[in-house]
Amino acid sequence: MKRLIFGTALLSALYTGAYAQDEFVVGIPSPPDQTTTVFIDSLTKSPHLSEIGISIKTASIQNYSIPDNYKDALISGEFDFAFYSTEIISAFSELELPYAKFLDLPLIASDTAEMASIQNSQYGDVVVAEIGQTGVLPLAFWYRPTTQLISTSQIDSAKQFAGMKVIAKDALASDLIEEFGASASTLPQSESILALQRGAFEAAEWSPYGSTDSKYWGSVAKSAIVDFRMPSGFFVVHQDLWVSLTEQQRVAFRAAISEAELAAQESRDELSLETVADLRTNGIKVLEFSDPHFSNRNDIWNAVVQTWLKQGLKDGPAALELYYSTIRSIPENIEKRGDIIPNIDESSPIYFASDRKRENARDLERGYGLRTGGVPPFSCGKVSYVEKPTRSLGRVYADLIELDGSLLEDYASCVNAISRSANTFDGEVNIYIFMDIGILCPQQ
Repeated sequence: MKRLIFGTALLSALYTGAYAQDEFVVGIPSPPDQTTTVFIDSLTKSPHLSEIGISIKTASIQNYSIPDNYKDALISGEFDFAFYSTEIISAFSELELPYAKFLDLPLIASDTAEMASIQNSQYGDVVVAEIGQTGVLPLAFWYRPTTQLISTSQIDSAKQFAGMKVIAKDALASDLIEEFGASASTLPQSESILALQRGAFEAAEWSPYGSTDSKYWGSVAKSAIVDFRMPSGFFVVHQDLWVSLTEQQRVAFRAAISEAELAAQESRDELSLETVADLRTNGIKVLEFSDPHFSNRNDIWNAVVQTWLKQGLKDGPAALELYYSTIRSIPENIEKRGDIIPNIDESSPIYFASDRKRENARDLERGYGLRTGGVPPFSCGKVSYVEKPTRSLGRVYADLIELDGSLLEDYASCVNAISRSANTFDGEVNIYIFMDIGILCPQQ
C-alpha cells in the first residue's frame, strides 16, 4: 500500500503496549487463511525489522461478543497490530464506511488483478482515509482469498439460482443472491458442507483456506462459480501506538508491511488459480459470472447496483461513482468492464428558464422581451449542444443559441425535466444567468 496514512493521530500517554521491549504482537484470525499466513511469514522474517531489533509474535483474535472489545484490545496492548475486516471496524465505529463496505460487495471485480488495481488506486486512498477516522490506522490491505459459489447440482446459467436455497457469508452477499431469485441464509463455513450434504441447502458461498481445500468440497459439489467476491480487510494499528514509535521504527514497519502486503497479494492471485485447477481436478464444473454464455453482464451488474443502493448508505451513490471513475482511469479495466460503466462522453445538459415573453422562436439569446404585467409567463427547455462553437478565443459566441426539443411552458413540467436530468448526471443543478434567461446546468 504505497500511500499516506490518514487519520487523527494523538500523542498517547495512555497507551500500555509493549513497544519499549521491541516485541510486537499481531492479532490474527483463527484459523488464518493461506494469504494471511504468507503476510505474517513475510513480516516476521523481514530484515527491515530484525536489523533494528524488532521481533513479531502472533496471538489469535477471539470472537468477542462486544464489538468495542476489538478496538479495546488494540488500546490495551493485548495486541499491537491486527487483521480487521470492514465488518469488525464498522461494528465499533459510528461511521457508515460506505467506501470500504463497497469493496466487500460481490462481483465488483472480474478477477484478483482487477481488484488489486482498484485497491491500489484513488479508490484505495479514499478507503484508507475513511478507515483512518475510526481510531485505527490501516497500514495495508488485508488480501483474503476469493469466494466461490458452490452448488450441489450442475449449473449452466445464472437463471438456475432462482428458487434455490443458498448459504451466504454475510448479509451483503445474501442481498445480492436474493436479487437472483434465490433465498439466502448465513451460516459459518464450518457448518456449510454438512448443510449441503443433508440437502437443507443447494449452494453455498465458500472461501478456500488452502489449495487442497476443494477436495473436501468435492464430495458434495457439482458446480462452482469462481471469484464471486474478493473480500477486503485491513492490517491496522491503533493510532496512539503508531505515533509513540520512533521514526526509525515507523520507517522499518512501513517497508516490512509493504513487502508483506505484496507477498499476500501475489499469494491470493496464485491461490485463485490453484483453486480453479483443483476444482476441475475434483470433477467440479467451473463457471464465471463474467461468461456471457452463463449470464447477461448487464443483468448481473444491475443486480449488483440495486443490492448496493438498497443498503441505504448516505454516501453509497458517491462510492459507486468513485468506483466508476476508478475503472475509467485504468485502461485494462475498461477492457474488462467497459460495457457496464456509464457513458462519460455525453455532455451535461443545459436548461434555460425564463419568466419573460418569448418573441423569437429560434434564438434563445435574443428571443425574450421584457417582463410584462399580470401573471408572468414561464417557459423552459434544453439548450442545443454545440460541439465546436464557431468563435475565436476570447470572442463572444455569435451564433444562434437554439432549443433542443420541445418548449415546456409550465412550472411542473420544467421542474420534472430538470430534476430527471440532474439525477441522470448525478449532479446538483447550478443556475447561470445568460442575458435575460436563467440557464440551469446539471453539473457532471
